[in-house]
Amino acid sequence: MSIAEFASFLGGISDFVGSVAVVISLVYLAKQIKHAKQEVALLGRQTRANHASQVLNPIVSSSELAPIFAKLDLINYGSFGLSKEESIRFGAWFHTWLQAEQGSFYLLPKGAHDPLLNWMLATPAGAEFWKKNKGVYDAEFVQHVEELRLKMDAAPISSDAVLAGKRAGQTS
Repeated sequence: MSIAEFASFLGGISDFVGSVAVVISLVYLAKQIKHAKQEVALLGRQTRANHASQVLNPIVSSSELAPIFAKLDLINYGSFGLSKEESIRFGAWFHTWLQAEQGSFYLLPKGAHDPLLNWMLATPAGAEFWKKNKGVYDAEFVQHVEELRLKMDAAPISSDAVLAGKRAGQTS
């Protein structure tokens, strides 16, 4: 093999190695972009939950806002067997809590907060709130909670049993 042939051979190898390096770099960049998109989406969800809390907390705690909302009849979270004003306060609190739960759904491992969501679904007020207000939550979160609800419907369990660590269908 002559020097020119050897140089051409080395050039071909370096072209091949360079091409492989480019492909590896592109795959790495694609993964980094996907991860960055997920982080931005998560930050957006957390920001939305924080914003909901800031907007709703005054309704929960103010002695003036809940009666105003009751008179305006702008919010109907559910009745829960409470007065209109109490229902608005409770619903605002419940929505704040569920926004935080939705954020945790994306932050934590799958199923990490299922016992809390099961507890909510096992309470009459929680079941009523969810049924009436689930349309304001992310589709993926709604699908997950609906799957939990179907399991709870198939094997009902009390909220006290959920808090004690029992699962739907568990007898002891």
